[in-house]
Amino acid sequence: MARLQRRRFSEPDEKRLVPNGSIEVVSLDDRVVGRLTYEPGWRWSVDVQPIA
Repeated sequence: MARLQRRRFSEPDEKRLVPNGSIEVVSLDDRVVGRLTYEPGWRWSVDVQPIA
């Protein structure tokens, strides 16, 4: 059975920077949760597609 856990994105396990944005990653036992934050003007076709 899963247990109740709490983690804050203000203290992520990992922070990845992408052009015009960032990704915060936290781990909860065998689960990984991420939050994406985009800057104004962010576009998939310009900022991520070339590196994906």
